[in-house]
Amino acid sequence: MNLSYKVYDAMTSSPVVISKESSIQDAAKLMAEHKVASLVIKDGEKFIGLLTERDVTRKVALKNLDTVKTKVKDAMSTDVHTISPKDEMRDAVKTIAKSGQTQLPVVEHDKLLGLLTFKDIMRVQPQLFGLIYETYNIKEEGRKPVFISKQNEGVCSVCGDYSINLFETEDAEELCAHCKSVL
Repeated sequence: MNLSYKVYDAMTSSPVVISKESSIQDAAKLMAEHKVASLVIKDGEKFIGLLTERDVTRKVALKNLDTVKTKVKDAMSTDVHTISPKDEMRDAVKTIAKSGQTQLPVVEHDKLLGLLTFKDIMRVQPQLFGLIYETYNIKEEGRKPVFISKQNEGVCSVCGDYSINLFETEDAEELCAHCKSVL
């Protein structure tokens, strides 16, 4: 198993792009046609924002704005976390979780190179699911009848595998049973 996957190994290199001058109606049609939850907005090769289903819902539909007259530039998100193609997948997961975004534009020197989504990460490194689960905020967590393990579960700091029983070292690293026995 390759433990050093980089963002460029998993990213979608041809995300669906729309002009900031397009209508929200055209954007919704494009999302439906391509079965995507977000569109990338560029100015030339430079990334300038994302338009997500959430943007359309909260910034257009909730305010009852006309989807034909409202432009993408009026609803898109511009304060978006991005990531470098050379970053580690584990760092991408942490960035996604901290930012609350479900996708990260992959940018280098202000040039958009692609888009990284949860689905891309799971396709390349499914063992990171545990890390995603641990770090992503689950709504109404206290209300849901989910068994919460008292064990220290997560991703091993050495091998990167998900384990339900991690052991903490003196250096605050978390190791699976196998890596603990080897070290």
